[in-house]
Amino acid sequence: MRPPAPRPPKRPTRHRVAHETAWRAWRDLVRDTQAAVTQYAKEQGIARHEAEADVKAKARAGEAPSEP
Repeated sequence: MRPPAPRPPKRPTRHRVAHETAWRAWRDLVRDTQAAVTQYAKEQGIARHEAEADVKAKARAGEAPSEP
């Protein structure tokens, strides 16, 4: 008995396209945020994990980061 013929790939639905677009935007924002935190750490002369902890703490408290 022969296996069934492969089905052609389904066209993406609007929901799937919107979902993939949202993920792409989220990844772009994460990349930009990580680059900004790394740059901030270099400018302040502190370790990156310290800068990240500072940003997280200020974000939770609703504060804007201080400008140098």
